[in-house]
Amino acid sequence: MTAKFFLNNTIDKLNLKNKRVFLRVDLNVPIKNNKIMCDYKYTSVLPTIKLLLSKGAKIIIATHIGRPEEKKISANVLLPLFAKYKTIFQPDLDLAIERSKKDDYDVLLIENLRFFKGEQTESKAFAKKLAQLGDYFVNDAFGVLHRKDTSVTILPKIFGKEKCFLGLLIEHELKRLNKLIKQPKRPYTFIIGGKKLHSKLPLIEKMIDKVDTILLCPAMSFTFAKQLGKQVGRSLVDDTLLSLIPTMLKKAKKRKVTIMLPMDYQVAKERFEGPVSYIKTDDIPDNYVGVSIGNKTEKLFFEKIRQSKTVFFNGAFGNFDNPETLRGIQTIFKAMSSTLLFSVIAGGDSVAYAYTLGIAKKIDHLSTGGGASLTYVSGEELPGLNVFKTFDHP
Repeated sequence: MTAKFFLNNTIDKLNLKNKRVFLRVDLNVPIKNNKIMCDYKYTSVLPTIKLLLSKGAKIIIATHIGRPEEKKISANVLLPLFAKYKTIFQPDLDLAIERSKKDDYDVLLIENLRFFKGEQTESKAFAKKLAQLGDYFVNDAFGVLHRKDTSVTILPKIFGKEKCFLGLLIEHELKRLNKLIKQPKRPYTFIIGGKKLHSKLPLIEKMIDKVDTILLCPAMSFTFAKQLGKQVGRSLVDDTLLSLIPTMLKKAKKRKVTIMLPMDYQVAKERFEGPVSYIKTDDIPDNYVGVSIGNKTEKLFFEKIRQSKTVFFNGAFGNFDNPETLRGIQTIFKAMSSTLLFSVIAGGDSVAYAYTLGIAKKIDHLSTGGGASLTYVSGEELPGLNVFKTFDHP
């Protein structure tokens, strides 16, 4: 993709005085008791916001919050982030369109995009509705570039080639992640955890072609463990993927890539939020749930990471609400803080953990997108970028 679609290279050519800029961001920040727990995603997109305001633009902020299967969270919870600006929150799109045409605001925040059915159905009608909110479109939502949401892939087409740009955050993300793609220093270790096995497994297979070692962490490890005949108790498993595991392990062996599962676990009784304890085995009792890695695994993974020159972490594990369960991820992050390697931690929850554990400033790059970063680094295309490529190649 040519650089002309990046805002940093085009902003000086634009006259944005009193122009409305529809800014798609990813402010899917951790929320607890209606309060923001980590504002890293906001501070990451702030350079784009400041740049647009310095050019006299009126900014219409659009984001999603929360996962589709969870209780929807209103975007008004984000208002404290914009307290220093003249900010208006308008959940009704028709009223927001009318308000956007006035000049009594710096930032107009619209409702959580996932409140609207058209956002996740690639709806041209919904895209046309959103397009009425702006004169220009800027996408700086790196964390959703791997999705085909209407505001990511359809809306840019409505605005057209001359009025669409990629923000400063996306440009920064791609430059940093390229270090994982273009001749990374060896040994290269990929650490993968988290719950989204169904979407991540094909990408893990692609990473076998790119790395030397893969460390599997909860909950990602349990489907592998079950396929290998281990007892996983009540731990999260995707049974539909069990048949794919042998092929992956065979490929890894052929490529001489080491895939390591935990040797022991920290477990919770009955449910994920239950009382925790350690077991000295990789077989989990029937009435327990695997939550984190055990002591032996901590030491093993620590040494493997310290022997590496490049480390990519994707997919937090442990229970954020229980500090006792964060010891495993803290050990991994501590190993990653070595100045001898290039380290990347990706994903909103993972970055929030890094800040909570006081390790964030020692990591080379904190990526705002978990799924997007893994998709990009694995070599898969990002739909949110592809739409700009179509502009470049008519």
